[in-house]
Amino acid sequence: MLLIPKAVYAQYLNHLKRNGVAVDQHQNYVKWLRYFLDFCAKHVIAHDKMERLRLFVEKLREKKQADEHC
Repeated sequence: MLLIPKAVYAQYLNHLKRNGVAVDQHQNYVKWLRYFLDFCAKHVIAHDKMERLRLFVEKLREKKQADEHC
């Protein structure tokens, strides 16, 4: 699994705080960010961000992830 660069990690945590995500949920959000970044590294897709996100969610559904994760 890919490591999140320190600067990106700090920005992401600040984003979570600004958006009212409970601190006890931060690691769960970070885990899913890492899954998404790993997916992007393995599946080279044109620079269409929405298409990347759509394919990631599709992959989660194929793996029978709960809807709250998709």
